[in-house]
Amino acid sequence: MDKKQLGAFIAENRRRQHMTQQQLAQMLYITDKAVSKWERGLSYPDVTLLEPLATALGMTTAALIRCDSPAEEKENAMEEKVNAVMLRAADYGENDKILTLFSLEKGVLTAKIRGVKKAGAKLKFAAEPFCFAEYVLAERQGRRTVAHAALLDGFYELRTDLDKFYAGAAVLEFVRAFCPENLPAEGVFLAAVQALKELSYGDEPPRHVLVRFLLSVLPEAGYAIRTD
Repeated sequence: MDKKQLGAFIAENRRRQHMTQQQLAQMLYITDKAVSKWERGLSYPDVTLLEPLATALGMTTAALIRCDSPAEEKENAMEEKVNAVMLRAADYGENDKILTLFSLEKGVLTAKIRGVKKAGAKLKFAAEPFCFAEYVLAERQGRRTVAHAALLDGFYELRTDLDKFYAGAAVLEFVRAFCPENLPAEGVFLAAVQALKELSYGDEPPRHVLVRFLLSVLPEAGYAIRTD
């Protein structure tokens, strides 16, 4: 990894992110003088800064080390589309999140989504609770990243009624607890989406919808309930 090549690469991608040296330095808790030295090819970033630096520049650590542009990295990545409900979002770095998704095609899976904590982020909706969307995932070296998403239903009504919200959260919690990663569970997926729709748009008491959902999916998890 040549110092001057890496420095020029950092500078190019910092400007692409519309950041000044000082803004990048603040994200990494270092001085702007350190960033200036990198970009002039006078020093390397400390190894502990490679991952947060790559995140700030909107790329993977591997792409930063290889000086691959985002376009080149995308060409080297495999993309797949999944219809999924967002189960959980965990903060990752300054602006990114790690999503736990429940998909029709792949079951439960995790993927990083970049920049969604920034104001005005285009994919912010894709990291919101209960989001049901078509996610385009780019996979590289076993890691998935959300490249694009098209909203199918936000189930926003669940956020306006506390009982509906808790019932919807219980549906998603069941999925997280009983559905293993990377193992499709088509029946559970369809039942979960139907339950969220009934909670959002139906008039039935939320607890009734939740009980019906649990009764329909518990047998698939090996916990059939006998009513005789």
